[in-house]
Amino acid sequence: MDGILQQALMRFDIAANDGKINAEQVISILQSLNYNPQDITKIVSQITSDIDVHQFKELLTQKEEPKQERVHQFKELLTQKEEPKQERLSTSQIRQIEDEFRQAVKYGNDDKVLQYLTKYQNQIDLANKMEPQNRQIPTYDAVQAPTEQQAYLILKTLYEHGSDINYKDAMQQSIMFYICRDGRCQLFDFLISKGLSVNEQDQNGQTPIFYAARENKVEILQKLIQNGANVNHRDKILDQTALFYSAKEGQLQACQLLIDAGCKISHQDATKKTAVAYAKKFNRRDVYDLLSFGAQRQKDEANQKRDDGLSKIEQKINRKKNKDLPKFQYKLMHIDDKGLSKEVTNEDFEKFSQDFPEIAKLIMKPDDTIDETMISSIKEEQMWDKIAKKILNQLWKLKQSVYFLEPVDVNRYQILDYYDIVKNPMDFGTIKSKLQNNQYRCLKEFHIDMLLVFDNCVLYNGIHSEVGQAGIKVKQDYLLMLEQNGINKNL
Repeated sequence: MDGILQQALMRFDIAANDGKINAEQVISILQSLNYNPQDITKIVSQITSDIDVHQFKELLTQKEEPKQERVHQFKELLTQKEEPKQERLSTSQIRQIEDEFRQAVKYGNDDKVLQYLTKYQNQIDLANKMEPQNRQIPTYDAVQAPTEQQAYLILKTLYEHGSDINYKDAMQQSIMFYICRDGRCQLFDFLISKGLSVNEQDQNGQTPIFYAARENKVEILQKLIQNGANVNHRDKILDQTALFYSAKEGQLQACQLLIDAGCKISHQDATKKTAVAYAKKFNRRDVYDLLSFGAQRQKDEANQKRDDGLSKIEQKINRKKNKDLPKFQYKLMHIDDKGLSKEVTNEDFEKFSQDFPEIAKLIMKPDDTIDETMISSIKEEQMWDKIAKKILNQLWKLKQSVYFLEPVDVNRYQILDYYDIVKNPMDFGTIKSKLQNNQYRCLKEFHIDMLLVFDNCVLYNGIHSEVGQAGIKVKQDYLLMLEQNGINKNL
């Protein structure tokens, strides 16, 4: 294709509205390509209405009536001139191009993705264009394309055009997390070949293996383990390993793989619960049986390894010592009205037993009435405020949270009718103060105030405004954090 014609068609694409241009736009395009006035007049005289790209191309390629010598001189003159500079795109044109490109990536249109990257590479960095709400670049949409083959082709194309595959979004997650969550092995192999780590951590201290384990993506889980994923890594939420998440979801195969890779079943999280307790709590019977058997086996192996280093006499002495120890040891303490504590004597406890026989029975034989799940649930209830503070601190750092950090200043933003519409105002600063002063009696009260912030935002701003969209985004992050911390079930 002639170079001048190609330049003309590119300008047509930029100027077109619904695929067509008018006579004035044709004149502008031809003038930018240094057509002489006579040729422009001749071409435009044939236009009676808006034309599409095929009509435009036909007008430019039709045979001219002048003599061949004049045509040759005209072409020679064109070749002597410098190639015209590419027209600068307007803001609205750039926005439209970015939207069309994002849709092409999202729906797996590899040909269109390549076309846009090539066409606008000198004007827009489409390969690394960040979406402001979740701070993600096109690679995140690419790895979630409808089919894995489409996802692979587009990711490869983006990478070849400069996309940063090590980029991390607002949750400090690279695309490795999304690939492991969805179990896309071809994409996983591609990232490994480019040097991405399988042990990178997001803002919750979780690694990709947590997502593969929770979703039971067995093949990806195997690949993660083969590539050195740490199966005993603990997150920042409740000090849990990936085994806790697969146990809660009842993912039997994932649990088996993690155990076989050396994940410690006996590990206790911040609430002193093991993965076995979660399997029991959520009625994951098969997983519970697997973990119970595995825990005993790991304990036996540890004992055997320890005993292998001792002489037979030492082993015998240790067994006798353990036999002589009481099964449980308790020290009862009493706190008086002044807050001073002292050890309860036998006489004190005897009197207490007479006054409160049921409670005394509970103290004397706790194993008859209290199981691990009961203890864990009590500790979990006691820890909700700590988790709530952590979630609020994480939300505080989000860019979109700037609208919710303090009470609305109606004078500053010139929204004098705000408190006429919003009858129950709430903000993160007020919630933080209430948390610090122990004004919330339970998680539900905290949750009600958090939702009130987002409901007020939509009530006054609507869902389509910039502030309304920010509120929706922060609310989604908040609900996700509740789920990740395992306390959404208490609401």
